[in-house]
Amino acid sequence: MPESTGVELRWQALVLAGVGGQGLQTALEVLALAANEIGLEAQTFAPLSLARLGGSACCQLRLGPASTPRITAGQADLLIVLEMSEVLRVLPLARAGALAFIATWRRPPLAAGLQGQPYPSQQALAKALQQREVAGIFVEPRCRGWAKVGEPETETEEEVPPGLLSLFMLAVCCGATGLLPRAALEQALALRLQERPALASIARRLLAAGWLHGRRLELPGEWGLDKSLWLR
Repeated sequence: MPESTGVELRWQALVLAGVGGQGLQTALEVLALAANEIGLEAQTFAPLSLARLGGSACCQLRLGPASTPRITAGQADLLIVLEMSEVLRVLPLARAGALAFIATWRRPPLAAGLQGQPYPSQQALAKALQQREVAGIFVEPRCRGWAKVGEPETETEEEVPPGLLSLFMLAVCCGATGLLPRAALEQALALRLQERPALASIARRLLAAGWLHGRRLELPGEWGLDKSLWLR
């Protein structure tokens, strides 16, 4: 393992949430590997879920020394949410002042549809975040410059498919917050997907596009940072 960089950790407890088929486990492993690349201790926790059946899924990560990887109510510093309504499920884990990156991709739960329950609006979710004193950043799952190789980049944004949304949102979060260096994420991604070169090529381009998308975001309040100091 590389020697520690001695960086000060502003975010130590992370929660990733979504539904089955969105690659949550892969994103969790990439995060942990990237942390190890720069000498940070990383502990992961992935509770049993119905993700394999397309149900809700949640993974947790602690950076730095900790007695347990498990994150309980009011402890999470960062939420990365891949299906918009899932933020309500993991919101109790966030501390006051936490930051949430929420993809606007929607897949209404089957049970809610059968019971005639309406899907919560973005405004309703924003209000729930505000009530818990959590800063929410809603991210459209679209970006440009990742889907096609060897063609000039255009202004047309292409939708990120659900199976790659975890990597896109991970890159957006890291690009916006400086959570982990881009180089470490790229090395971790290459290691995780070394036996799937075609997918690795797509994922690498998507990671770069998501990172740049995140750097363009303006973080609210206390999270406003000087991004010029970060590794590109």
